[in-house]
Amino acid sequence: NLPSNIAWTINDLVVTNNNLIASAGGSGFYYLRPKGSPEWIEKRIQTPQGIYTTPNAFLSTGDIVFSGSRFGIYRSLDEGNTFDSVGISAMDMSVVSFAKDKNRIYAGYTRSSGNDFFVWFSDDLGESWKSGNGNLPNKNIHAISDLALRRLVVATDDGIFLSSNLGMTW
Repeated sequence: NLPSNIAWTINDLVVTNNNLIASAGGSGFYYLRPKGSPEWIEKRIQTPQGIYTTPNAFLSTGDIVFSGSRFGIYRSLDEGNTFDSVGISAMDMSVVSFAKDKNRIYAGYTRSSGNDFFVWFSDDLGESWKSGNGNLPNKNIHAISDLALRRLVVATDDGIFLSSNLGMTW
């Protein structure tokens, strides 16, 4: 039931315990649909500087949802109804992706300039974050993923890199 001018711009979808959440292109909105409801609710994520930002990617773990946008990483403790910055921010991020292993959350992103790349991880559901770049080559990160092999996979300009384990050795 999303309007056609919104539906074709969706970047990502995520399901929580009670909601379906869709990002929506460059409109500055995301859309939340509560379980059993036929209607979508239009929502916004606001940066600490007061700028509205559209989510590029989501990760759901129960009631907690992580969102990545061009202005940083955000967390919702109420199934996507509201989001707050987790303190990881960068202007003009072009790619954001998430992966999860047990209680560890990974966030990977590249700035639009293509010169800065980051992998961050949190072992406490986003309360604190540590850099996980390790010896990862200085290349644009296009996606990160967690394989059943229990290794982190990073897609970059120069190919696919596998961590030797879910630590940060590449």
